[in-house]
Amino acid sequence: DAFVSNQFNSLADLIAAARANPKKLRYSSYGPGTSPHLSTELFAAAARIEVEPIAYKGSATLNGQTLDGTVDVKLTGKPVITADLKANVLDIDKLSGGVAPAAAPAQRGGGKPAPAPAPASTPIDTSPLRSVDASVKLVAATLATSSLRITNADLAVTLKDGVLTLSHFKGALYGGAMTLSGTVDGSKPALAFDFKGDAENIYVGEM
Repeated sequence: DAFVSNQFNSLADLIAAARANPKKLRYSSYGPGTSPHLSTELFAAAARIEVEPIAYKGSATLNGQTLDGTVDVKLTGKPVITADLKANVLDIDKLSGGVAPAAAPAQRGGGKPAPAPAPASTPIDTSPLRSVDASVKLVAATLATSSLRITNADLAVTLKDGVLTLSHFKGALYGGAMTLSGTVDGSKPALAFDFKGDAENIYVGEM
C-alpha cells in the first residue's frame, strides 16, 4: 500500500501537517499509475493537501522492452515526468507498437504488385506535446528499428510547454559515430524543427 514516511497518531494529524507543510510530506507506492499511487493522489485532492511521490526505482516492461532506472511523476497541475533509464536492447518499433507495412497485393495474371497508395496528407496533432512536461535520460547498449541499429546510444531530452529539446544524442552505427541535438517546437499548431549534428567514419555502403 501507499504510505507516508512520517508517523502520525491520526488521519487528522496527517492532514493538518500536510496543510502546514505543502509538498513537504512524501509517500511511496509501487510506481506511477498503480492503484496505491492514484488512490493517494485522489485522497490528497479530496483533503486539499499536496504531497510528493518518491521516485519509483526498479525495472519495467513495456511492449516486451525492459527498462531499468527511476521514474518520477508529479500530478499537480500539468503532469511532470522525470526519468533516468537504462536498457540493453531497445526495439523502438516494439516500444511504439509499430508494425511493418503490409505488402501490396499482386496484380492478376502474375504481374508486378500494384504500387501502394500514397498516404493521406493530414496535419500532425501537436497538442500531446503541450499536455505534459518531461525530462528523460536514456542509455541503451543497442537502439534498434526495422531499418537502423545504433549501439552505445546515449540521449537526454526535455519537454517544456510544447518544446522538445534534444540536448544530445550519441551513438555508433555503420562503423562510425554520430551526434545530434536540436528542438521540435510544438508550442503552436504547426511543428517547427531545428536540428544539427555530426557524423564521422560512417560507411555509407552499409546503408
